[in-house]
Amino acid sequence: MLRQLGAILAVTLACGGSGKGESTGPTAGESSGGDVETPENGGGGEQGGEAGGEEGGGEEGGATQPEGTPAAVTFVLKNSHTTELAFNLDQGWGTNIFAYSGKPPKAKPILMFPKFCTAMCDAADEERCPVCPQPEKLKDIKAAQKLEKVAAGATLEVPWDGKALVYGKGKGTRNGKNVKCECSKAEEAPAETYTVKACGLRLTTQVGTNSQLQCVEGSMTLPATEPIKVELDFGAPPAAPGKKTGKKKKGH
Repeated sequence: MLRQLGAILAVTLACGGSGKGESTGPTAGESSGGDVETPENGGGGEQGGEAGGEEGGGEEGGATQPEGTPAAVTFVLKNSHTTELAFNLDQGWGTNIFAYSGKPPKAKPILMFPKFCTAMCDAADEERCPVCPQPEKLKDIKAAQKLEKVAAGATLEVPWDGKALVYGKGKGTRNGKNVKCECSKAEEAPAETYTVKACGLRLTTQVGTNSQLQCVEGSMTLPATEPIKVELDFGAPPAAPGKKTGKKKKGH
């Protein structure tokens, strides 16, 4: 179930989108260069799975915006198609929404949401290196699955505080013993115009048919002088590749 964050980014950057959205509201800042440090060992997960599982957002890897504080950026996930849209939150929002500056293959990604089962480096010693046991059997994995569903014609807003997360080595305590782990620090996202990519699932209940991954794009320019919204419109998904059913004719 787990994959390297870099592999996920590579897949989603290549994923074709069916629509584009633009950030709304005032923006400021000119594009500038500068490498963004990215983790080599990400905690991303697949956006796979079949229809079913538990609905609802997870705490792990979710938005970090303090309650009552206007989000610097709000991603508006709009389902303008006629079928339900779902987001797999087993590993948090970081496996669903990405942002990068430049163009592939030289794109520079920023990490907007925490990696699964990680903490901030300024967390208490006993909280800095969490342990998150995961189910191993398929039936248990499906039972624990967290899906955030968006009905046809509905929207879902995901807040982001505008801070990029940079991961490094950390130390903590677990059961009274010192342990090493990976932790993150929040920094202001570099001043750039970013491509934002979101990927959701069109779930299916038909036997022998896989759920379809759909990706769409938007853009945002940071920093912004006021809170902005980035609409990511999931319209009709691209047609699934058909299967060849014709039989070859035998030669005479």
